[in-house]
Amino acid sequence: MKSFFRKKQKNLLYSWPVLFLLFVFFLYTLYWTFGVYKKQAASLYALEETKRVWEQFKEREAGLTKDIEKLQTPRGLEEEIRERFSVAKEGEKMAIIVEDKGVNEENKEPQKNFWNWFLEIFKR
Repeated sequence: MKSFFRKKQKNLLYSWPVLFLLFVFFLYTLYWTFGVYKKQAASLYALEETKRVWEQFKEREAGLTKDIEKLQTPRGLEEEIRERFSVAKEGEKMAIIVEDKGVNEENKEPQKNFWNWFLEIFKR
């Protein structure tokens, strides 16, 4: 009699409704597992991006530290003031050279382009 009930229980576990429920449960866990893998990939990408930005900030910090050290010396301060404000010390003379972009260096004639040609039509 016991063997009969064991066969009955065994057949119940291998029935179509139970197998279908197990299959649905398997698909459900598979879906959430792939969701976790997607989140892991996004996290790794964000981590790499953060590391890259951190390195950029470290490089910028090194450059700014170098500039600060340069500005703390009298020569560096004078150089920065001369570069930014185009000034000279007392007793020094400055020469300002201005390039004329409308004149060609080789033959000193105005450059020929469509706009100049168009304006010459109306000057006549």
